[in-house]
Amino acid sequence: MAIVRRSLDTLRQERPRVDRERLRAASSDERIASLIAEDSDVAPDMGDAELPAEPKALRVAARMTQDQFATLLGIPVATLRNWEQSRARPDPGAAALFRLMAKDLPHALKLLRA
Repeated sequence: MAIVRRSLDTLRQERPRVDRERLRAASSDERIASLIAEDSDVAPDMGDAELPAEPKALRVAARMTQDQFATLLGIPVATLRNWEQSRARPDPGAAALFRLMAKDLPHALKLLRA
């Protein structure tokens, strides 16, 4: 593959112009809703499954440290860190637990501690 060298001035001159107002108008919530109403095939496939609750948000809401939260869940702290830093995704069982915890955190914590 050939290496093409261009000056900064050349790149700035060749930069395409974007009509930001037109782009904002085309991507407004109202415009997207009207497009979906006109043709439902345009709608993104969201699937039936809910997105799992974020482990870090749950831990912070519970006012727990990573060590405390990992101990409560019965998992290694490294696993929790990987989930919180998006290096790994929770397995389906953990994701289901997080969804339940997100619905009623105080009750879920009480049950996990028992």
